[in-house]
Amino acid sequence: MHTLTSKLMATVFGLLVISATPALADVPIPDEWLGIWELEVNAYDCVTNQLIFSSTSLDTVCPGEVFVDPDPSEFTLECTGSADSDSYTLHCEGSQEVSPGCTVNFSYDANGTLDGNTQNSTSTTNISYTGDCPMIPDFCQRVEITGKRIAGTPNSCEGTPVESRLWSTVKSLYR
Repeated sequence: MHTLTSKLMATVFGLLVISATPALADVPIPDEWLGIWELEVNAYDCVTNQLIFSSTSLDTVCPGEVFVDPDPSEFTLECTGSADSDSYTLHCEGSQEVSPGCTVNFSYDANGTLDGNTQNSTSTTNISYTGDCPMIPDFCQRVEITGKRIAGTPNSCEGTPVESRLWSTVKSLYR
């Protein structure tokens, strides 16, 4: 579950991660989502629907983790979200001038569902530029994740590897 991640545009943005650091209005990950997950991640171009990449990975969601702002840099995003035992919804957006006269606009939406030991999620990241931004293309990526819980929460999550990219997947792969 932990890798519902969106790794995106190389230059400006980080990724949506789960960690013990509160953000996104401190939306905690419900206990029903805890455990070790085997994930299949597929990322697509929103416009052409072309597959950008596909991967599988293991991820661990431990007690006390929360959804974290998808941009760990100094780029300011407004984020909201909610999560319960069988679904979650997240939204982040923001704009920032990246060079004189060129503004980047960022929006991120994710939602997922949990049915027993199976989860499905979709996230979309849009990056567009306004103003004098020559040669910088807009970018839109949709990430679809299917996960299967293969084990419950480890007795001690301390020292348990947890991927730093979750709840949206593809964004930092392009850094």
